[in-house]
Amino acid sequence: MSTNTDLAHRICDFLNVLLEVDRNAIACLIANRVPCNQALADHPTVQVGPQHGGYYVGMLGILNGLCGVKPDGAGFLVAIFDGEGNRDLLRFEVHADE
Repeated sequence: MSTNTDLAHRICDFLNVLLEVDRNAIACLIANRVPCNQALADHPTVQVGPQHGGYYVGMLGILNGLCGVKPDGAGFLVAIFDGEGNRDLLRFEVHADE
């Protein structure tokens, strides 16, 4: 699967528009993670994390899966939170050069 940074930028722009339309709904979707199985955890591009003794995936992890991964295995799409306890979702960015 090839990396598609153009797609990452399109998704990022779209998420930022949605954030302005309904910040609370989008922030809740980004914060929510659901349990997933080992097969999804082993997917080569979907961003899945260990938590509570299992694996969990969120919307941003799935969207990152569309865009591929950087050489370090991280996704291109990043949610930026405020510096005060990381509670408020400020914006989305694409980090392609890291």
